[in-house]
Amino acid sequence: LFSSPVLNPVIVALLLSLFGLKITVIYAIVTFLGSMVLAAILSRMGMERQVKPFMAFQAPSCCGGDARPQQAPVKTQPSTAGCCAFGAGQPLFTFTTIQPTGGCCSPEPKAPVQPALQSSCCSVDIDGDMDPKGISFKEKMKSASLSAVETFKGVFWYLLLGAGIGAFIYGFFPQDLVVRLAGPGNAWSIPVAAFIGVPMYIRAETVIPISAALVGKGMGVGTVLSLIVAGAGASIPEMIILGSMFRKKLVIAFLVNVFLVAIVAGYLVDWLVY
Repeated sequence: LFSSPVLNPVIVALLLSLFGLKITVIYAIVTFLGSMVLAAILSRMGMERQVKPFMAFQAPSCCGGDARPQQAPVKTQPSTAGCCAFGAGQPLFTFTTIQPTGGCCSPEPKAPVQPALQSSCCSVDIDGDMDPKGISFKEKMKSASLSAVETFKGVFWYLLLGAGIGAFIYGFFPQDLVVRLAGPGNAWSIPVAAFIGVPMYIRAETVIPISAALVGKGMGVGTVLSLIVAGAGASIPEMIILGSMFRKKLVIAFLVNVFLVAIVAGYLVDWLVY
């Protein structure tokens, strides 16, 4: 989530053409290490529990005991025709019986009765499109497509709202205000630039003109990099989308870590370059 936008190859190429090899290498190293440290910290804090479930995988039941599926052997009836010399039905497999989701549980699962296969010989016809579990490739693709559509429906309006907010901020956010608040000579220019960069929706194609304009107006290189890292790593549209999938605690932790990485990158570049 963090390394993908800030280590975009387009951003790296544009930074290389604008600032040179040294600053680009520093930027890539800091953001790469920062993304790994961010992942380690979030995992250490147990943030995997802060992911919102998209669907309920188990329907509620009135049973108070163990709701695990029970098993019962499948009974087969004697075959009435065929070349096989067996007079009685043979048990085939043991299938899992699924309890009803809407009513109370029955005490014992009943074994379904399945008639024996009618065939003129004793061979088993195996469908080449079926895997060992009996699910065809078409069924898997259909299930995956339906799941993808449901997931997209859940985040579509958040995505649309975030894109609208980001376009408004990007179109009406004056660059002169950025320079006045985070220009050179200001000891807090890098943290302020990181704070301003969060609500800005910075795409890779727009990084080079924004950066060139800010540097031309006198902003330091480290301050510009801090603005880019914060804007590309934690913009408002991205936070809205993440808010639809993650709980508030995880979103805040992600935002704070991106803000800190942006500050570290800015100060490190200023310290090494100037």
